[in-house]
Amino acid sequence: MLGLAVALLTVTAMDLVVHERVQVWRTAHENMRDEASSMQSSITAVLTQSLFSLQGVRSDFEAAPSWSSAAALAALGEAARFDSISAYLGFKSPSETILVGARGVQWPQGSEIDLGSVPTSAPDGHRVRFGKLLRIEGDPRWFLPLLLDAPARAPRGVLFALVPTNRLLGGAESLRVRPESFFTLFTTDGERLLRFMNASELLEPNGKRVPPAVLTRTASAPNGSFASHSTVDGRATVFGYSRSADLPLIVSAGVPESALTAQWMSNSMAPAAVLATGLLALLVFGLLLRRSIREHGAYVAGQEYLARHDQLTGLPNRYAFLQFMDNLISSSTSRGKFCVLLLDVNRFKDVNDTLGHAAGDEVLQVLGRRLQELLLGSPVCVARLGGDEIAICVAGRDASQTDAVATF
Repeated sequence: MLGLAVALLTVTAMDLVVHERVQVWRTAHENMRDEASSMQSSITAVLTQSLFSLQGVRSDFEAAPSWSSAAALAALGEAARFDSISAYLGFKSPSETILVGARGVQWPQGSEIDLGSVPTSAPDGHRVRFGKLLRIEGDPRWFLPLLLDAPARAPRGVLFALVPTNRLLGGAESLRVRPESFFTLFTTDGERLLRFMNASELLEPNGKRVPPAVLTRTASAPNGSFASHSTVDGRATVFGYSRSADLPLIVSAGVPESALTAQWMSNSMAPAAVLATGLLALLVFGLLLRRSIREHGAYVAGQEYLARHDQLTGLPNRYAFLQFMDNLISSSTSRGKFCVLLLDVNRFKDVNDTLGHAAGDEVLQVLGRRLQELLLGSPVCVARLGGDEIAICVAGRDASQTDAVATF
């Protein structure tokens, strides 16, 4: 029963531990998918506002009777006045760069801005594109370029909005993200734009391209989750992703499986403690039960010994002697013989009266021990019937040899 209890307790605890692992991983998949969806919605909403500004400027370019840098600067300045998201709006062509900052002020005045990493044209017409994260001189922030082709009547170039990354990551503060988790923003064609670590608030701009296998997986559904090794640090990670319906962007949220393992181990402490406590209790109970059984067995054996032996000499008593004889009689054949001798100690009363009962007891003890030693090796029963009466039964002897036995 104790073994069964240990087995049941162990199986129950292990089932709880395994169930806890499944629950931690399932929750991680759900959380990463939800966090990626929330971040994607937030980033899409932010970039859509900047896109509206670019679309307004593009409409102004199309409606202008003729192209001029002054007219372009005016259109960009007017749009920047009402754009609370973009840090800068601009136009870039092979020959010039126009950059307008907040409140419609050209920035910096009288200086050339190096935006060489921003493509000057988008091969797919009006579709929105993104450039790699960049910095501009005099501003420590990182910016995400949002690109839109200029209209045909303008010089060959591209309209762009520079969106600060802190605007894009502002939604992360309102999410209950795990400290170990991170966000990755990349385009649908695999261009990695940024990676943000929640614990250290470290922004890793750009990076190597996203593997085709990941792009294929994220293209299968608008959002989802999967487990894979990170292409950045190689760690086993649970990823959630969400693809924007309006922009060519995908947001993924990831958490290393090592963090999930730590959480699983922490959550499994309770079942493990229950298992350890239960096993310890069963062990203590088993030891106590074993000792009780041994004590009970020793008590029963002692009682059986006392029921069959004389307490003074340790010899079998009358009951044991008669039982020995009964066994011989019931098992004897026509050829089986045994002899019985009854003896007492002469002048035993004088020993008790003169030397005391202790001396008499010692005489009986010595006598019984010597008789057993003399008859050692023979199937014999030397018993004390009571007082100084001692009986001897020797099996396997012919009745005519009784006198010879008596000479022992």
